[in-house]
Amino acid sequence: MPRSRSAVSRSDLERMKRTNRRLLIVMLVTVIGTLAVVAWVLATNFPGRQTPRTFQERQLVMLETVVKQKPQSEEAWADYILALVAAKQYSKAEQVINQAEKTLGPNVIDILYVKARLSAARGDSDEALALVDKAIKAGLEFRKRELERLAEMGTFPDPKVIKGPVLASAYYFQAQLYADKRMWEEAVESLTKSLEEEPASADALVMRGNAYLEMGKAESATADFEKALKFIPGYAPAVEGLKKAEDLK
Repeated sequence: MPRSRSAVSRSDLERMKRTNRRLLIVMLVTVIGTLAVVAWVLATNFPGRQTPRTFQERQLVMLETVVKQKPQSEEAWADYILALVAAKQYSKAEQVINQAEKTLGPNVIDILYVKARLSAARGDSDEALALVDKAIKAGLEFRKRELERLAEMGTFPDPKVIKGPVLASAYYFQAQLYADKRMWEEAVESLTKSLEEEPASADALVMRGNAYLEMGKAESATADFEKALKFIPGYAPAVEGLKKAEDLK
């Protein structure tokens, strides 16, 4: 017996409802997926969170990440700040210095040293000299305390293992500032202290040799240039310095 027209209509209506529900679900899934993609794009391209475009930007992002992972690392803060100074992001560097001092304290050699570098980059050599002098004193005081603490434990390490690299850098930078002011005796003294921390520094030897040349001390300059060449054979600045020393004799 054939189905009635009303029965067929009800069956068709049920199929249409099921089809509409499926379409609605598909539409909802599509909308949700689209919104998720838009949210991700906005998040990854939000101002201040752009994908790094250059090696320098990638380096800054990496160093900032290290600071976040190791907030008590003086070296991590210093490396990040120095990279900002090199990138001429001076305002950002100053902000990070303030954050570092809040985290580590106000008299940490690593932070005082990079503050000095920032001042010099901004053209204030007098402030830079004052800050690097403060940094050196802070480093020597920290070394003294650490050596005393270790001695109480029966440990007597080479003092240079405690802040040796940053002290060497601070003395070297101090010498650069003195050399810029043509204060050659002071520059030689700072370089001598830098070499006490890192005796194999060819750069420090060459700079001290050039300072000796400015003071008319050709023999002392020659000794420094020759020693630098032992560490780096054929080192161009040392070879050039030797020629100048020969001309001065």
